[in-house]
Amino acid sequence: MLDLELLRKNPEFVKERLRLRREDYPRLVDKALRLDEERRSILKDLEALRAERNALSKEIGKRKSKGEQTAELEGKVKEIKEKIEGLEGQLSKVEEQLKGVMLLFPTSPIIACRWERTKRKTWRSEVGACRGILTLNQKPTTR
Repeated sequence: MLDLELLRKNPEFVKERLRLRREDYPRLVDKALRLDEERRSILKDLEALRAERNALSKEIGKRKSKGEQTAELEGKVKEIKEKIEGLEGQLSKVEEQLKGVMLLFPTSPIIACRWERTKRKTWRSEVGACRGILTLNQKPTTR
């Protein structure tokens, strides 16, 4: 599967490389980026709600130890819990969609970077050069 971080950092590079393989891949890059942004937004909201719930739970514990009423806070915690469950459902749907889109991509679009231009190099040295493991002048070692 294609690395999502590479997709985020260099979307135009990935689109260019994927366009060499099929015309519709760049459209999928945009869809994957949109789903990733939505996923990150949901995660941010989830973390904020969890932090709020934890703070309220601590406050409930403090008030109970003092013998004060906590019904109002417990109601807020239940509301937050319901919101969290809803967001977790949304998150799982978005992650499932994102995974489906990511599985449509070839393993690595970078392999094609110099492959079309240099036919005399071996496949192994091309892959190594594209990934930064070898320089183009360096010969691959045989195992």
